[in-house]
Amino acid sequence: SDTIQMTTAATLTDAGFLKASSVETLKLTGASTITLGANAASAGIVNVITGTGATSITDSNGITLNVDAAALANNTALTLVGSAAEVVTGLIGNITAGSLTGALTVTTGDATDNTIAITTGSAATSIAASGTSDVVTVTATTLADNATLTLAGSAAQTVTGLRGDLAAGGVSGALNVTTVAVASGLSIATGSGSNTITASALTAGQTLTLTGSSAATVTLNAGNLSAGTY
Repeated sequence: SDTIQMTTAATLTDAGFLKASSVETLKLTGASTITLGANAASAGIVNVITGTGATSITDSNGITLNVDAAALANNTALTLVGSAAEVVTGLIGNITAGSLTGALTVTTGDATDNTIAITTGSAATSIAASGTSDVVTVTATTLADNATLTLAGSAAQTVTGLRGDLAAGGVSGALNVTTVAVASGLSIATGSGSNTITASALTAGQTLTLTGSSAATVTLNAGNLSAGTY
C-alpha cells in the first residue's frame, strides 16, 4: 500500500485527494486539520498517522478509519468529527469526540504525565487503558441513552456525565463513575478493582442496575438500585 507523507503541518480538504489513488495511509506532521470525504474514500485512505501536534479529523465516509496516535504528544488534543467509525491506537494525548456519531474504539499507550482525557461521541465507545499509573478521565455526557461505554485495562478510569450503559467488567484498576439523571435508567457492570458509583443525580423512579462481584460503593438519593444478582 502507498502512503502520503506530509512534511509540514497542513490543513487538507477532501478536494486535495481528487487525483490520488491506491493510497491507504495518510501520515501527518505537526498540528494538522483534515477532512476526508468521497475523494479520500475513492483514493483508498483508511489509515491516518498523527503528528505530534493537535490534530483534527472530520470523516463521514462510512468506512472505519484507523488512527495511529502514538506520536501525539501528552495533553494534546485529537479531535474527531463525523459519522465514520474511528479506531484509535497508541493514545497518550487526549480525544475530543463530542461531535462524533460513529462508534469509537480507543487503545491507550503509557502516558508519561499519567493523564489521558477522552470525551466520547454519541455512539458505542470502547476504551482499553493499561498505562502504568495512568488515570483515564472519560467525559460521557454526549453518549446516547442506552449506548454502551465499554472499559477495560489496569489503568484507573473515571467516568463523568454517564447516561448510557457501562460495561467495565474488564477493568482491574480503580473505577469511579458519576451518572446524570436518566429517565429510562441505566446499567453498570463493575470491574474487579475498587468501584465507586455516584448516582445521586437519579430522580424518583429512575433505576440503576448494578452487576458484578467486586466491592462497590454506591451513592443514591431518590433513585432506585437494582442489584439482585450482585
